[in-house]
Amino acid sequence: MKKLTIIYALLIGIGISSCSSDNNNCLKSKTIDVGVIEELKIVSHKEIYADSNYEIWISTFSSPNGDGIRDTFTIIIIDINNGGEFDSSTSTNAVEFLKSAELKISNECEEIFSTNNINNLTWYPGYQPPQPEGIYNVNLKLTLANDTNIDITDSFEVILTSDLP
Repeated sequence: MKKLTIIYALLIGIGISSCSSDNNNCLKSKTIDVGVIEELKIVSHKEIYADSNYEIWISTFSSPNGDGIRDTFTIIIIDINNGGEFDSSTSTNAVEFLKSAELKISNECEEIFSTNNINNLTWYPGYQPPQPEGIYNVNLKLTLANDTNIDITDSFEVILTSDLP
């Protein structure tokens, strides 16, 4: 009961909104600076595939403000058996993990990025043309080094923080 009370107090303290039919009785929720949101989103990748050999993770969000932290959409592949890791934003050993890849990023209307270069599976939403804040769709087709074919459709969020000091 003590934990429940603390959690309840915490939720009230961060400003959960609640409205009745009378808008004058709405509790106002607090707004948080997007820079703070970037820091609060600790989970920057989510697992989208796993088997006995590999785990594949993609970005949950990108904040293309040029600070070098979560500015790009990336893919991480973990080789469970050998302990190796491929990070599309920093690794140069793609052939150890991939035979082929195709990455497509789209908004609600159109495809805005596409690559089939296994050495370039990273997208920076701040480049030309810069993309607006919102939810983006990901279609990822991979052939892993062990000939496993994977076709994944998912999404991630772009949070703009470029107006921060």
